[in-house]
Amino acid sequence: MKVLIFCAGGSAKWGYYLGIPKPLILLNKESILGRTLRLLKKLKVSDITIVATDPILKQPNCDYFEPASSRWFVETLISTEALWQEKTVVLMGDVFYTQEALKTILNTESKTMKFYGRSGKSLFSHKAHGELFGISFPKSDSALIHDHAQKVIKAAKSMGHGKAWQFYRSIAGFELDEKKTEENYFVEIDDFTDDFDTPEEYDLAVFRYSLVASKNPIKQAILWVWVNVLDPISIKYFGKPLYA
Repeated sequence: MKVLIFCAGGSAKWGYYLGIPKPLILLNKESILGRTLRLLKKLKVSDITIVATDPILKQPNCDYFEPASSRWFVETLISTEALWQEKTVVLMGDVFYTQEALKTILNTESKTMKFYGRSGKSLFSHKAHGELFGISFPKSDSALIHDHAQKVIKAAKSMGHGKAWQFYRSIAGFELDEKKTEENYFVEIDDFTDDFDTPEEYDLAVFRYSLVASKNPIKQAILWVWVNVLDPISIKYFGKPLYA
């Protein structure tokens, strides 16, 4: 199994906040990318390639690949075709993954492409919209990937959207702007797995996610109280979670 970690996106909303690319932001003194690599190692995954255009994202014991084109997710994806193996997994370099989410992405058995994500609002991070966290596919899906990637790229040239969601919707048979999911290609993950689209989201969530990333039992107890007691009270009386 080959794991590709995509870090080639421009992250325009992030704007090089804190002076670093988004995959290198710290939570509990560990970068998001470093955490993903540590968890993959723990799960016995060794064939990992960082797909990026900024050499600062090179990581020890990982291959590094610079895609020929990376304006949109789909361009980055098809640029990596030479790396595809019998099973290829694509992860996002700016996503905070739980270990359980990674297990789901790595271990789901399927003869067809699968997309892993959250279809709507999160009960944990309180993000109001869905997110895609990863893709897995067999090499036999190469023609399918190219066909739908070209469709999305053609649309992106006029609409400006070539993201993973548009690619998923094309594969699933939806309109590219149709916000829904189905069960043949989509696998739901709704836990603390998420990303931070903007500096504001990061600043709001950094303490909460430092607790999520901690193994300290006291901090884990604080997190449990926060999620199961304080957040519901805050939502009930103020219409928003505690940290927002």
